[in-house]
Amino acid sequence: MSALFSMQSLSSDIVIVVVGLATFLTVMLFYRALLVRDPLAARMKTLSERREALCGAILAPRRRGKRDVSMGTVRGVVRRLNLLRSDQAKKAGLKLVQAGWRSKDALAVYFFCKLCFPFVFGGLILLFIATDGFSQQTDTMRILIALIGIIAGAYAPDIFIKNAITKRRQKMLRGLPDALDLLVICSEAGQRLDGSLARVSREIGVSCPELAEELTLTSIELNLLPDRREALDNLNKRVDLAELRGVVNALL
Repeated sequence: MSALFSMQSLSSDIVIVVVGLATFLTVMLFYRALLVRDPLAARMKTLSERREALCGAILAPRRRGKRDVSMGTVRGVVRRLNLLRSDQAKKAGLKLVQAGWRSKDALAVYFFCKLCFPFVFGGLILLFIATDGFSQQTDTMRILIALIGIIAGAYAPDIFIKNAITKRRQKMLRGLPDALDLLVICSEAGQRLDGSLARVSREIGVSCPELAEELTLTSIELNLLPDRREALDNLNKRVDLAELRGVVNALL
């Protein structure tokens, strides 16, 4: 009897645990289903950091930020070679901004990849050749294949950035008609340009976060930069869409 009673007690305990776990999982599923996530939270954080950077540039142009330990090696290699001061740095920086990468470390990572990828690609090709992957080819052909791998590694970062820019432009182009319609409505309502851009960016934030990010940044620059023309010129450079360029030129 005691054994039977203990087994019944154990079974009831197991049932209670199972019911408790099922209840907990059900509550968590409903919570995740009803939880509203803000897709612009990360982007707004980036724009807030951009606002602080602009304020710092105006109030204390010579102030230096804290160094990131994880990027120390990359920065050190790039700075020793003076790559950030080259003429190519400005063009590469603009391409990175057009691709949506605005951090200072993005340019350092780009040049670091430009330096390392030829060796990486060339090394992989040589490793493949060493494992008799091209046993039927002549030595001249093997050297030519290795050179092709090195050249491919040199151009791989540029190709990757170009594809990212193209995809981002296509997304912004799809959201541009709605943004322009809302901008006209805000202008007819008597709002200022910076306020209109901020309002439009909030309205299209879910459907086109890339364009919303650019408009929000332009709204911030209109308030911070001493010349409002510079803020609109920056929008033209970052987006580089013919459809938007006409509107910006009209505003200028």
